[in-house]
Amino acid sequence: MPAATAAQLITSAQVAANAQVGGAWSNAEWTLAIERAYEALWFDICGINSAFRLTTFAFTLSGGSQTPNTANRVTIERSSDERIDSIQRTYRLEGNSLIIDPLELAGGTYQLRYCPTVTPMAGGSMDLELGQFREYVELMAAIAYLDAEESDSKIQQARLGIVSARVATWAARSRSSGQAVPRDVRSRWRGNRLYPY
Repeated sequence: MPAATAAQLITSAQVAANAQVGGAWSNAEWTLAIERAYEALWFDICGINSAFRLTTFAFTLSGGSQTPNTANRVTIERSSDERIDSIQRTYRLEGNSLIIDPLELAGGTYQLRYCPTVTPMAGGSMDLELGQFREYVELMAAIAYLDAEESDSKIQQARLGIVSARVATWAARSRSSGQAVPRDVRSRWRGNRLYPY
């Protein structure tokens, strides 16, 4: 199934909001609402599955005396008052730059692990994997429209709750979501009463 385009999402969101053609919002406003809803979907998935689309990038900084072997492997924490590393290295982000402190000890081989931000649709189409949740994007945009118009959006919010539950279940079961937690199968009945654990 091909990915939903921005135009298709806008049309479906207008239908979900029962918006009149040529209504209060321009096409640019609908496009912005779709983009924000798409970002919200991405952030909801990343909030549940912190390893969603985990990306690694290996790089080497020259200088210093660290060699890339497992004996020297450490995790560098973000800058703070606490120092975890025995060499007391930390990192910080400044704009688009990654700074490893202290600079004199920054040399070595590193592997940066990060979850990328959502790629804007910019009039394009949804990610193929996330296309199964196009209704989430459409409903979020419809709710934004109805809220801007000061109209009732309870029906759309109820539908969004159902779709959000599907998103959460999918994100938690994704291959990168971490270790599965075993289900508690112990009986909670004692005599004729139900006791919570």
